[in-house]
Amino acid sequence: MLIGNFSYQQSICLWVSLVIMREKLDAQSIMKHRAINILLLIIIIVVFLGIFPGNSQTAEAANSAIKIYIPLAIKPPEKLIGMYFQGLPLIEQDSYDGIINPTNNWSGNKLSIIGTFMNTYVDGNYYFHVAGTLDQVWDNGYVPFVNLEINATAYEIAAGRRDREINSWALAYKTYADGPNGEKRFAFLAPLQEMNSCQQGGCWTKWGGDPGNYIIAYRRIHQIFDQVGVPHSSVRWVFAPNGWSHYRYDYPFEDYYPGKEFVDVVAISAYNFGGCLPNAWQTPEQVFNNPKANYLSEGKFLDRMRILAPGKKIFISQTGTAGGSTAKNSWLNEAHDYLAGYPGVSGVLYFNLRSQCEWRVYSPPGVEYPGYVEGVLNSVYTRQTPQEIRDDLVFITR
Repeated sequence: MLIGNFSYQQSICLWVSLVIMREKLDAQSIMKHRAINILLLIIIIVVFLGIFPGNSQTAEAANSAIKIYIPLAIKPPEKLIGMYFQGLPLIEQDSYDGIINPTNNWSGNKLSIIGTFMNTYVDGNYYFHVAGTLDQVWDNGYVPFVNLEINATAYEIAAGRRDREINSWALAYKTYADGPNGEKRFAFLAPLQEMNSCQQGGCWTKWGGDPGNYIIAYRRIHQIFDQVGVPHSSVRWVFAPNGWSHYRYDYPFEDYYPGKEFVDVVAISAYNFGGCLPNAWQTPEQVFNNPKANYLSEGKFLDRMRILAPGKKIFISQTGTAGGSTAKNSWLNEAHDYLAGYPGVSGVLYFNLRSQCEWRVYSPPGVEYPGYVEGVLNSVYTRQTPQEIRDDLVFITR
């Protein structure tokens, strides 16, 4: 769009303004705004010519009006909000009409993603349990985020002992991805999540504790999806370790990373157990990026993710807080504010259910925490339709 005619002094002001705007963008955003860098270079050259005219013609050109085309606004990095409603049958419309959509309305219509857990072993019709469920999520205006579980060790998966059920699941997923009337659909897919968290006596995931075979297993799942013809753009592959591990019993999550060519998004799950477990209260920074941890496996999760996977978007794939009303409201607000300001974090999924602790933020009657609403109303969190997220391609980084 033509802004107008610029004098030399106006060019200087424009240049300074663009430099300031450029500095406010994180490194990942700058890569996606190369036009700004080119424009800055053009303006610098023009300004230089205005300061050092080589002859009368150059001086005349420099003093003449300069026509510059720039965008009126620069779109800031956006972050997506998601939520888990575990226990709800996502294939049934009543779940959306009765619980999910009202929760979305309560929280300012910010939900873009619905998180869920699915298993490659299906007792019955794969289409019904896979494609039918994912179709319903998409048709209600949300993108699925699937933690894909397999009842096997990393070695068994790597050795091909679960290929048949993975193949069946992938074929059903392809039906979803193809969509009706040629509409292309996608989901965020996190195979074998939380593989890195173990304790004395064993890991809490069957596929955990074996980095070498985990990498082979993750890549094998990826390969099977390719073999059955799932389109490249129909999956955003997520590497999703847990944001807690024990320095004595665990391998660092870095040891499990399948490689940049197999992963689009990196993620962690991290909770504040304070109010549920004794002496366990942590601030949002301590939960997501503890700067004071003494061991590699226990802290600085977000910083380490940026080092492990530069250029990849980061999700908080699961989070929640226990605690009383005042403390819980404060934590919810502060956590979303902290994550809003952290470079590279592009999605936050809240665990809105009761399991070993009371994580829920909205479940009427009786459960309603306005601190969550205050947190997600931060303008950096934006509601996007499934089609907008799909067409943006920002999360495809393989």
